[in-house]
Amino acid sequence: MFGSTQELNSWLQGLSFSTRVSYASVESNGREQARDEIPVYRYDPSTNGYLLKGGAPYVLGNYTLRAYQGDYNNRVNVQANFNYARSFGDHSVTGLLLYNRESYKTKGDQKTNWIPLNF
Repeated sequence: MFGSTQELNSWLQGLSFSTRVSYASVESNGREQARDEIPVYRYDPSTNGYLLKGGAPYVLGNYTLRAYQGDYNNRVNVQANFNYARSFGDHSVTGLLLYNRESYKTKGDQKTNWIPLNF
């Protein structure tokens, strides 16, 4: 988050202007390496042993490599405000004028496909 505040007393006593911008994102990727076929054995009570299902000698299969892109999204929030705070004797006057906007974008959802959701 980045922000700044500027006192505007030269223009109006007690007035200030502030801004803040924040950014956040998430990205996930995956990679898997596995064998899809595993040996399955069956118990044979007549021989008191185990037999490989299918009867053929088992040979390990090749590894399968998979890679995929998971979710990706980002969020940007912008705030800007004027703040007024001043005392006149026993009385205090305060006021706030605030602008706030948040934008959220996501990749992977075919309906939005990087069209931002603005709040």
